[in-house]
Amino acid sequence: MSGPRLAASLGGALLLLALGLAAPPAAAQTDYTAVGQVRLSGVTHTGTAGTAGSTLSWTNVVAQSTSSFTVRDVDGDGKLDAGTDWVAVPTETDGTVTFTGYTITSGSQQFPVFVNSGASFWYVPINTAAAGQTVIPSNGTTNTYQAEAAMVYLGLPSVQITADDADNSVTEGDDVVFTVFASAMPASDLTVPVTVSQMGAFIDGTA
Repeated sequence: MSGPRLAASLGGALLLLALGLAAPPAAAQTDYTAVGQVRLSGVTHTGTAGTAGSTLSWTNVVAQSTSSFTVRDVDGDGKLDAGTDWVAVPTETDGTVTFTGYTITSGSQQFPVFVNSGASFWYVPINTAAAGQTVIPSNGTTNTYQAEAAMVYLGLPSVQITADDADNSVTEGDDVVFTVFASAMPASDLTVPVTVSQMGAFIDGTA
């Protein structure tokens, strides 16, 4: 998939941002940011937990925190894998609150449900502050279990900018090409702000 190219000038140098938004050369973990997080209580399962056709139900929602939370896609494929991909929770050890395979549909979005290693707390990262949130209803039932679920809502994708020059240097007056990788692939044009700093002085003394 190819995207638009963004050109910006820096002194005599022309910066071309190639927004091809292809996946990085090698698959790597990807971190997403959730704005808030809620905890489900009164959780029960219909069917055998973690198997095809089963669902999870809850009877109450507690606003857990309004802090930002990291959701880690371990293999960087843009999907959540049950039992592998995890969310950071301050009271839990990183990597231990993993995706259950259940998602909650709200509007056109699916919100993943995570559980701690003791299967005693169920967490749902959301894209709004937890206090007063209306994204996750006070009670309900999830979608049926899926071993892998698409990451469809967790904010902007992780962006990596790489200069094509081996030493990442810029010579005034020369064209410099940067490649922008985004994981997961955005569904529409993505604006990427870039800040350029310098070492030494430009020939004409200005940037």
